[in-house]
Amino acid sequence: MSETVNEAREALSGSELQDLWSSLAPEARLEAFKALSRAEAEDFFWDLSAPDQVELLLALPAVERRGWMRLLAPDDAADAVQAAPEEERDGLLALLDDSARKEVTALLAYAEDQAGGLMSPRFARVRPDMTADEAISYLHKQARERVETIYYVYVLDAQQRRISPGCATRRHWHGVVHVERPDRGAPELLAVGVAEVGDQVIDVGPYREKRDLMYEGLTRIGYQCVKPQGAFYVFPRTPIPDDVAFVRLLADEGVLTVPGSGFGMPGHIRISLTVERDTVVRALPGFERAFRKARG
Repeated sequence: MSETVNEAREALSGSELQDLWSSLAPEARLEAFKALSRAEAEDFFWDLSAPDQVELLLALPAVERRGWMRLLAPDDAADAVQAAPEEERDGLLALLDDSARKEVTALLAYAEDQAGGLMSPRFARVRPDMTADEAISYLHKQARERVETIYYVYVLDAQQRRISPGCATRRHWHGVVHVERPDRGAPELLAVGVAEVGDQVIDVGPYREKRDLMYEGLTRIGYQCVKPQGAFYVFPRTPIPDDVAFVRLLADEGVLTVPGSGFGMPGHIRISLTVERDTVVRALPGFERAFRKARG
């Protein structure tokens, strides 16, 4: 065996090692891999199957594993962790940086839930122990692989019971994210959990002030509008039936809004209240000029 290993160390290229890989013992694989140049070794490592990547990672000295694990894209890292013995998975995850580890954790949860038949065409689910970053990565994965638009996200426990906001959990999720679909003409919505509040108290005062400024300003101009009681957006009725055309009028005045027809509310526009207070104040004259133009 040592003779075979010595020949491999001296003579094998990456492509030659690929041809012989399945016939080599684990010790010989490691020796031949370490004999490759760094560039060849990286290409070779990327081309291995997930089980072979794991076998090689676990055979390497602990100080060398981190660099090789971090070469893998999140999808590939998730495959490697799945292929690893259960007792080694946490150790492999710990080799990743924080950002990659969160994404890989979300991908692993997605694969587990998909295999367990926990996906629903009617809504998306997130786990109560996920961080905000993990939940967003998890939902992005669902959005890429599903045809249907995701409108609702629920936090479900291990028994698939919905966790209500009144439960003693440290994480509550809410919010809306726009997802641009390249094959469609209008932006679509993905309801997604984006806030991890823990024990923090959120000051809603600034949002209430912006809501009041926007609502009072719009109704003073002549817009018909329902005053939101908890949402971070306003849906006023447009002064002309064509909400898309009115959005263009507003854009000409330097005000950016979204047609309500993209949200199932034609004849309305959607105005976000997550902007700065000064932005609301500066936008109101533009809302008034567009309103007057539309009315002729």
